[in-house]
Amino acid sequence: MPAVSDTLLLGSIFYTSSTTRHPAILRTALSLAGNRSLPLVPRIIGLQVAMRQMNSDVLLYGRFSQLAARPVGRFCQYDYVLHSGYNATFPMPPGFRAEIAAAMRRISGDAGDSAIIRDLAACVLRNTEQPTQ
Repeated sequence: MPAVSDTLLLGSIFYTSSTTRHPAILRTALSLAGNRSLPLVPRIIGLQVAMRQMNSDVLLYGRFSQLAARPVGRFCQYDYVLHSGYNATFPMPPGFRAEIAAAMRRISGDAGDSAIIRDLAACVLRNTEQPTQ
């Protein structure tokens, strides 16, 4: 069985889950992002997928390994994906953006968590505050 940190496997999971908008994917992404027992890369994927559930055109800039290498501080960098979209879209529950924002506030404010995850969660939180298209 592949390890949870297998980058190729995680990249495939990321692509599929970030091009399908679905409440179960959002719940899973928030669970991954908030699970302090997981390695950094799966948590970063959870953060990325949660952000992509709001907007398919934006993600945190850099490869998973680059994002896991050092805290970004207040300097969030986003990558904008041209001609992106969802391969499948399912109705999202009312207030799902607020749910993402609340989870990102909780993660970014957790002093016991990794500085890398706290900073990236703050970046996702800033993105939730942007107007939707």
